[in-house]
Amino acid sequence: MNNRFLLAVLSLGLAGNAFAGGGGMSKDAYQAAQARVEATQKSEVQACDGAKGHARDICRTAAKGRGKVALAELVADYQPSPAADRAVMMAQADADYDLARQHCDEAQGPAKDACRARADHVREAAVRLAKIERVEATRRLKAKGSNGGPVAVQQSPDEKYAAEKARCGMLGEERDNCLIEAKRRFHRG
Repeated sequence: MNNRFLLAVLSLGLAGNAFAGGGGMSKDAYQAAQARVEATQKSEVQACDGAKGHARDICRTAAKGRGKVALAELVADYQPSPAADRAVMMAQADADYDLARQHCDEAQGPAKDACRARADHVREAAVRLAKIERVEATRRLKAKGSNGGPVAVQQSPDEKYAAEKARCGMLGEERDNCLIEAKRRFHRG
């Protein structure tokens, strides 16, 4: 089982690296790569059938998550955009979340609740980060201007405050203090 698993992971990595140049992929190449990724995902899931019980569930969840991320990366290579990059980040966040939730199923009582809360918090942070990355990528594209050169883009106070709030949202225990400080600096009530 380990040899098949390693082969599947390697083929996913090679498929991703082969198209890392991005943007210049033909439709036929995209469809062929998509078929390869789906076949690899299917073989990874089937490779998990050798495991028993909860280990099999974890293996299958991990394989499905890797497949979703690989497909999202393929789409991002085929049609690069900030939205496609965000989709990759969201697919990775969802895959990590699903796997963390699957690991939590082994725990009992309060430990299970704490594990699920931790998984929820990590996913929420990843979603906020993906949103911030998308906004920044869109801003960079707009900043290039029509002539391809850099153009100075001024951030409004509302945009600065929103960015600071998003940054604070990713913090753990310091989140409340960060939000209070941001409100004070930007004169929000």
